[in-house]
Amino acid sequence: MATRFVSSTKETILEFQNMSRNVNTDKSNNVWMSLFIKFCEAQDYSNEIIELDNKSLSDQLEQFLVKKIRVVNLFDILQFKSLHRTLDGRMKSIADQGKNNRKQSDLLKIDEIKFILNSPVTKTDTPKGLLQRVWIWLTLLCYLRSGDAKRLKASWIIEMNNGGIKLELPKEKNHTGGIKDPYAVSGTSFIPSDTSENVYTPIADIKKYLAKRPNNVEGDYLFVSINTPKNINHGEWYLSTNLGKESHDTMMCSICIDSGLDFKDRNITNHSMRLMGIHNLIESGITLDEQITFSQHKTIAGVSAYQYQSIKHK
Repeated sequence: MATRFVSSTKETILEFQNMSRNVNTDKSNNVWMSLFIKFCEAQDYSNEIIELDNKSLSDQLEQFLVKKIRVVNLFDILQFKSLHRTLDGRMKSIADQGKNNRKQSDLLKIDEIKFILNSPVTKTDTPKGLLQRVWIWLTLLCYLRSGDAKRLKASWIIEMNNGGIKLELPKEKNHTGGIKDPYAVSGTSFIPSDTSENVYTPIADIKKYLAKRPNNVEGDYLFVSINTPKNINHGEWYLSTNLGKESHDTMMCSICIDSGLDFKDRNITNHSMRLMGIHNLIESGITLDEQITFSQHKTIAGVSAYQYQSIKHK
């Protein structure tokens, strides 16, 4: 008789525990350790840097805590750190199943962004063009993650007294924080007001889209489906149903293809816009703390991966 439960091997458990580790954190640690070693060599420090066995230290600490804490609580990470690390890795492996071999996204150049914005496929005089243009503005200027645009709601966009726009992203349930914190920290992004010196007007484009979008949209989702040609001719550009998943997932690639942009041998995805936005932050020369704030990362490790992409782009 088939059973729901499968006994895991030691190797499988170790694999799940390794998945719990943040790859970007490991990369960042390697970068900083390399710099630290170079600093020590430059200053003629003679003390040897010894790498300790984290697992042995962790096991000893866990054993001590279990002895001191009499009440057994499986939900207490201090008592059962290995258990939580295994479960954390398993959660991430389920969420990432089938995505492990996905090619890394490539960023677009500024000239390529301008090429797309100047293309007929993003003109604001058609429903599809306006929707795609607003999608570009929000993903690029607010450094949205791949899935953020899909869950955006109109009420999260707030007009400010200075003519700009504030986008408030509430907490989102995902596997980024693993078992410890499955809810991502909310973030706030700002788009400054349009200026007469700039030929591009993201604020005006966003306001036009909001005016064309129906008020009775299901779930208040920002991006909605395009209406029939007959209704479009009567001024009703959009439906009250949210934009489909497939349209969202392939949005940036479809825009590039329709505009005629040549991106041969590059993997252009929705994430390419976030890459481009953070690349511009890094190139602007702002501090690391400001990069973390604007990109809504929690740690230096998160930003360091984008710094590597920025260097590779050069």
